[in-house]
Amino acid sequence: LETSIQIAGSSSIGHGQSFDVDVVIGAEGHRISGGEIVLSYDPRDLEIGDVLAGSVLERSFYNHSVGVAQVTIVIGKIGRVDAVFGEGSLVVVTFNVRNDSASATTEVNLISHSILDHADEPFVLETAADAVTVSIQGIVGDLNDDGWVNIVDLAILGASHGTSVGSDGYNPEA
Repeated sequence: LETSIQIAGSSSIGHGQSFDVDVVIGAEGHRISGGEIVLSYDPRDLEIGDVLAGSVLERSFYNHSVGVAQVTIVIGKIGRVDAVFGEGSLVVVTFNVRNDSASATTEVNLISHSILDHADEPFVLETAADAVTVSIQGIVGDLNDDGWVNIVDLAILGASHGTSVGSDGYNPEA
């Protein structure tokens, strides 16, 4: 049984945008009844948007709690526990990039996980990937990197108007 985390879609995200992190499990005939997943993240860069059950445990219940810099997800199967074959998503967490994030990159880490079999005994797990890195792109027109395009940015642009490379007041960002 192998777990990993991966970004659904592009790993280059802009301020104010969101992205999904899938906790993926690969099983070959294992009967999975549930588990607990803990992800860590930098709250200066990211906020939790949503947490949803993935495709592996159809008809499941789940709950999550958000702490400082981490989210804990508990998931369990409702009803009969059938064997799982292949790879699928156990849980999907949507992260929002904060507008005021000053970082160029940030990470989401799988810091702990426990997956239970049909008898509620823990599986021995291998982890293929325990972190994903997201590149945070700046906002076009945000010349002072405060996360907003406003009159301050227009003033910076105006101060640079008419200048050229090497001259006083030249701003390569403007």
